[in-house]
Amino acid sequence: MRPRRGREYITRMLPNSQSSRHCLSNVHTGNPRSSHPTSSSPFLEMFGAKKRGGNSFRATIDALELKSRSIANKTEAKRLVERLNELMAKTRDEGEEENCLRVLIKVCREQAVLPKSYIISNVRLGEPLNRTVPDIRTGKIGETGIFKRFRVKVLWKTGKLEKTGQAGESDICIKVFRHDENQQAFKGAVYGLVVRWKNVSHPNVLPLLGVSDVIPPFGLVTSRMSGNIKEYTQEHQVVDRILLLSNAACGLEYLHSLDIIHGRIHPRNILITGQGVACIGDFGIAEIINNSLLASQSRTATRQQGGTRYMALEQVKDSSTGKESDVHSFAITAYEVLVRVEPYRGITGEGPLCMRISNGTPPFGVEAAAVGELPDEIRRMLESCWVPERSKRPTIEKVHRELQGSRSSQQEDGKRMVPNDEPHLPEAR
Repeated sequence: MRPRRGREYITRMLPNSQSSRHCLSNVHTGNPRSSHPTSSSPFLEMFGAKKRGGNSFRATIDALELKSRSIANKTEAKRLVERLNELMAKTRDEGEEENCLRVLIKVCREQAVLPKSYIISNVRLGEPLNRTVPDIRTGKIGETGIFKRFRVKVLWKTGKLEKTGQAGESDICIKVFRHDENQQAFKGAVYGLVVRWKNVSHPNVLPLLGVSDVIPPFGLVTSRMSGNIKEYTQEHQVVDRILLLSNAACGLEYLHSLDIIHGRIHPRNILITGQGVACIGDFGIAEIINNSLLASQSRTATRQQGGTRYMALEQVKDSSTGKESDVHSFAITAYEVLVRVEPYRGITGEGPLCMRISNGTPPFGVEAAAVGELPDEIRRMLESCWVPERSKRPTIEKVHRELQGSRSSQQEDGKRMVPNDEPHLPEAR
């Protein structure tokens, strides 16, 4: 689905007009990304498709999908994805877009190729970005995100993106993937994610700028953020944390409306823009890791970055992910941000953590509820999100509405969610 523009599309994606108004009043729309139709080409009449009637586009896509089953070489694959990408730029019908996007993802994943417009070449590298330290805004140096036992490496680098046709540069982050076995298959899996991510557009979802091979073999390029939600709320003592969480819930609601599962919700994947708006990042990475050739060790990758504390029971037992597990992880993240107490406080080591989760131990003790100024209705709602029975958890739409309702009530009462005076707990290592 091509990135939609403006407030109208956001309104249409939300379940009712009331929640739409809530979302629109609390997100940063920014400058929408536009898609420019390319010049016409004869491929619309290829493979027997005719330029008449409402089915000509579908016939063209069906023919191209059939052609994708007998691709002989990379040159042919690249030509095919360019045709599909051009078709997506031309159509204005949502159904046609979705069908075209489905085939484009399939071809890019199977052939490990991308349209030329997805490749970014004007990148100037900066320094490695250490994601293990609390404050990435200070530019501390280091190498991180290396999954030592699971042989997939993810490195973060900073850099500059030269603006084509205009003076100046923009700060970016490059997430570099490395895989020790069957690099081509893993590259294809990531490219499938790239196409999906590139065609998602929402103010509370981190946009993907493209792919760069400036660091071999390749990396995903995004704008550089002002830190994650945990860092940001620790540094900024007076900040509307419920608003930030509502921003993030709005982004996750949008992803779920497209049947996209994030799979790795935790504080480091809720990022803050330079304008102080929260957005969801890194969706789909868990799916790639879980479906890789080393799936037997897939959970190790998530745990190496401290993600175990936010995992649902089904994720610990069999690496199963779904909308319910996203809600579970989001609720634990939200609770931690609001009360500034780490989930499963005092528990260290993967074994003990997984045992607590498997036994249904709540992530926070009763003492956590007394910290800060957590409204009772928010506490009860968040606690309902991490019950072991996934079918009994609320949807992210309901969580979003509850956060918006609580914020509206506080505004009427003249209150604001502010952190307590106690020092925050150190981040788990």
